[in-house]
Amino acid sequence: MRSRDNQPGASPLLGLAGWPLFAIFAVLVLRYQYELLDYIEWADESETVLTAKLIARGATLYFDLFNHHGPLTFLPGLLVEQVGNFSVAAHRIPIMLGQWLALLALYFSPLMKDSPVARIYTAVVASALVLYWPELFGHMYKYQTIAGLMLVVILAQYSLPSISRPDLVTPGRIMLANLLIGALPFLAMTYLPIAILLFAAGLRRDYWVLATLCLLAGLALNLLFLGLIGSYAGYLAFHFHLNIAVLPAYIGGGNLWHMVDSIYRSWSLDLWRFMIFLVNTLALARLAGREGAIPWRTLSIGVALASLLLRAGDLPFHDMPYYYASLALPLLLLRRESGLRHGSAVVLGIFLIVCLIKLSLLVPDDRARLDARKIPKATEYSELARALTGREDRIIAYTFNAIDYLLADRLPASGNFFYFPWQKTYNENPVLGIHIDTCAEINRNRPKVILADKSHVLGRFPWESYAGCVQTILDEQYTQILHKPFYVRSDLPLHEFGLAASGESYTLEHSAPVTPDDRYALRLTDAHQGEIRRLGIALRGDPEAAALELTSPGDSVRTVRLAAPRQGEGLYWWPELPSLPAALEAVVRPQGGDATLLESEDAQGNRLTCLVYEYRDGRKRFTPGCPLH
Repeated sequence: MRSRDNQPGASPLLGLAGWPLFAIFAVLVLRYQYELLDYIEWADESETVLTAKLIARGATLYFDLFNHHGPLTFLPGLLVEQVGNFSVAAHRIPIMLGQWLALLALYFSPLMKDSPVARIYTAVVASALVLYWPELFGHMYKYQTIAGLMLVVILAQYSLPSISRPDLVTPGRIMLANLLIGALPFLAMTYLPIAILLFAAGLRRDYWVLATLCLLAGLALNLLFLGLIGSYAGYLAFHFHLNIAVLPAYIGGGNLWHMVDSIYRSWSLDLWRFMIFLVNTLALARLAGREGAIPWRTLSIGVALASLLLRAGDLPFHDMPYYYASLALPLLLLRRESGLRHGSAVVLGIFLIVCLIKLSLLVPDDRARLDARKIPKATEYSELARALTGREDRIIAYTFNAIDYLLADRLPASGNFFYFPWQKTYNENPVLGIHIDTCAEINRNRPKVILADKSHVLGRFPWESYAGCVQTILDEQYTQILHKPFYVRSDLPLHEFGLAASGESYTLEHSAPVTPDDRYALRLTDAHQGEIRRLGIALRGDPEAAALELTSPGDSVRTVRLAAPRQGEGLYWWPELPSLPAALEAVVRPQGGDATLLESEDAQGNRLTCLVYEYRDGRKRFTPGCPLH
């Protein structure tokens, strides 16, 4: 019996090497996905993670917790939070797994065969998913990504085969696809049109009962899930009423011309978008040719894809479901035969080698691109919140800084954990009894620290126009930290934490360059609160060119090598130190190039080195007037 990979006229090149090459691709893709777990932070994703975390800790979605995304968005995050308390990276693991399911859906599509063609296309898609989709935020835990992955499965396994090769559609595919179609609108109401169109396009007389029952099952399961984690009335108020009646006044849209313009711009804004549009058009043309005289099913697929572009624009992550769905359309253009001729195999082999090199991260620029955009491990505000609060304390980070809650590992003091003008407008005329009073909750919970960046939303709505009551609380009950949008509750003594209030006078200066023949004595504060465990030093110089010499009261000297912080780790160098007494002399000695240290000078001309002190009992202290991270 002749192997599928060795049909007459086929090249043995990929037939023999196909599976080993495929296995190497799988390993490299998995490794690259791991690298992407902490690549790029985006506020929408952090918001989703925090919402899932709050639901897992007992908050009721759409009742005491504001969010205007669909409830299904938070199912992956809830599952992750059942295992432990995690930040962004762990919440991307379900997206990783979803990408593999999408690849399997393409590989095992009825429109494909187990052949070099199937393996090559799957490898090409896998390369695109990890190399280029992240620039569109396609690796993030966001509802757009989840919708896109679901659409790949629906189109590859059911919708396209049901039109092109209905004889290959099995009951299992019918059940899976229609369950997913019924779930789509629970990610966002904007997916209701595509759900209706995909259901209609795939429905046939032979299995309409099974398809309808599975669609209804998808709807019922999601309604049950909504009831378990949230409020039905709140879902109508925040997801439907606010998005339809309130939000358009701020972000525009809603009229027919805007919709047509959005779709047109997404198809033609640049070359790569136009190429996707062209491939999709060619694929749908072939599908229409197979359908018959009036290709209404194909047209339904086309309109369904276009409906994904209603929020198109300069932020391509809004179009992410469209780009994911487009991965299934080329299946209609691929030849279903198993063989691959020698000339084609050589060209494709070269292409796959290039992809392998790119995935391997052997080229320094490829590695540098990933390293340059890592999710930060901390921010100034998250460090402040950790220093001034305990695990059970609540904080606020306005206007839209969800990542700060996650990095501080603190929950918000209000169900409105971000705050925009449309929330204020909704609260002025709430519906169905759903109302989250931001300022009442802040007054009740009295968070020790508040971040208020006072965003000028969309360039048209200043902070005072939508957050007046929040500003009143800040003015009456909080003290602002010098040069920072951070507010500390007025009953907390700032000086005990080494913090300067906004009315005090401190300036930042760099020390004179310290050469390898010289040494710099750290100017420590004399107001220590115990034994020092770690000491952060604000130093600028050669990343591997300095050491810290520590002299204890008994004149014993210890030398500790200093290593520069990595990308996203902030300004301070943190040498690993033994426990240090409060009475301590410390000297920085460069070992290569010059080094300078950041210093804070008060109104009397007194200078202190910018240091962060971590004490053995877990408390933290800063240097007045210096950066916090």
